Amino acid sequence: MHGDPLWQPTGGKLGGTLQFDGDNVKIGAFNDADNRYFNGMIDEVAVFDVPLTDPQIARLCHVGGQSFLAGCGRIGIDEDAVLEGDIDRDCRVDGVDFSILAKLWLETGPALLGDIDEDETVDYLDVSALAGNWIESIAPLTLDLGLAAHFKLDESTGMTAAEDSIAGNNGTLNGSGTWRPTGGEVDGAIELDGSSAYISTNFGLDPAEGPFSAAAWIKSGEPAEVVISQTDGDGTGVDWIAAEPSTGKLMTSLRPPGRGKLPLISEFVITDGDWHRIVVVWDGSHRRLYADGAEVAEDIEAQGELTSATGGLYFGAANTLASTSFFQGLIDDIRIYNRALAPEEASALAH
Repeated sequence: MHGDPLWQPTGGKLGGTLQFDGDNVKIGAFNDADNRYFNGMIDEVAVFDVPLTDPQIARLCHVGGQSFLAGCGRIGIDEDAVLEGDIDRDCRVDGVDFSILAKLWLETGPALLGDIDEDETVDYLDVSALAGNWIESIAPLTLDLGLAAHFKLDESTGMTAAEDSIAGNNGTLNGSGTWRPTGGEVDGAIELDGSSAYISTNFGLDPAEGPFSAAAWIKSGEPAEVVISQTDGDGTGVDWIAAEPSTGKLMTSLRPPGRGKLPLISEFVITDGDWHRIVVVWDGSHRRLYADGAEVAEDIEAQGELTSATGGLYFGAANTLASTSFFQGLIDDIRIYNRALAPEEASALAH
């Protein structure tokens, strides 16, 4: 922070704010030009990486960014997976929602905050819809909390960098991969050739240090091919998500050190040519695998600490770069979390 702004702990629309004096600042200036500084108060600056809909903007203006992001129907998740009468998206239908509706009573127009039945009028139909969920509540989705890396894989033809939109740990496309800007399950995807193409990044989480989760959309692939792996400094490492060598079933090779420790293998085949959302979750004692929103494998017994790996990640090849491990098909929207996703969160990733 530059210049001499004045903090106003109780002067904001939503708690505190920051009052600028028109001097040199980072927030409140236009391209660092002289005499183009904001003179006043700014509160709760937020930047979204998706376009907001009219109803989302209406809710944001009413409840504020913190409540908007912490509530139900989060950006990037199923916007319809909420209680119908939960106007302020705090995961509960109560007097606050009724108060919002009452203030807009008989108003007309598009995207009204209290227009639950979306007929562009706030009236008795909306009261009826709210009453149907009165005093009901659901657990909030907090899926983006703990998101340590997000590779959307939406790059354009000719690019060699795969952007990490969270922390800037961008990956590098190696070999003969092809960007498909409109060919993914979520916007674009990378198509790998099964022989030389993979993405490498210096980003990684040591599996021995605690819970984490990883997810990807994939299409096609063959048995023994790997979706996400991690290297280590001495050339060893571990495959986080892969297709079992003989059957093409979803598996993870994350496991504790020592003899007799086995990979976790599901009964779900991921090499059938369809799009699948695959997820691995480590909660500190048990491994879980999810496919298309459903749990498909889980450890029966606690596993203890996983084998350590401290290198970066590969997308589309094993940590050893074995020739049989290169993925042939499409990979999209890779997400790495530094926490264990709850079952409902892992399921939500498939929607």
